[in-house]
Formats: sequence, structure tokens, C-alpha cells
Amino acid sequence: MLRYDSQGQTVDFHSLRHTCGAWLALRNVNPKVIQAVMRHSSISLTLDTYGHLMPSAHEDAIKHFSELM
Repeated sequence: MLRYDSQGQTVDFHSLRHTCGAWLALRNVNPKVIQAVMRHSSISLTLDTYGHLMPSAHEDAIKHFSELM
């Protein structure tokens, strides 16, 4: 199945799969959960693919650590 969006970009199964993983990452879903959903063989594949979409994870970790002190 090959479709095109309004900008003429290809929309295929791989695009939909990548969108699913990206949306999970943007919602700060645990990377191990994303790995399982995407059926990646390693966490490094998941982080290499979607890690750039989780910038608030570092901020959240620092905030939680500060709350413990």
C-alpha cells in the first residue's frame, strides 16, 4: 500500500510505524516500552532512532533528583 500526503510525501507502512514510535517518544513513554512496542532487538536501536525526541527526559530527571534533596 503506497499513498501520498497533501505535500506529495510517501505514506507507507514504514512511515506509520515510525510515527507510532515518535509519538510514544514525544509522550515521554519509557524507552524500554517503546522498544517492546516497536519490537526492536536492542535498546540502543530505540534510543538511536527516537532519543532526539525525548529532550525533556533529562530535565525531568534533574527535577526529580532536585526534589529528593
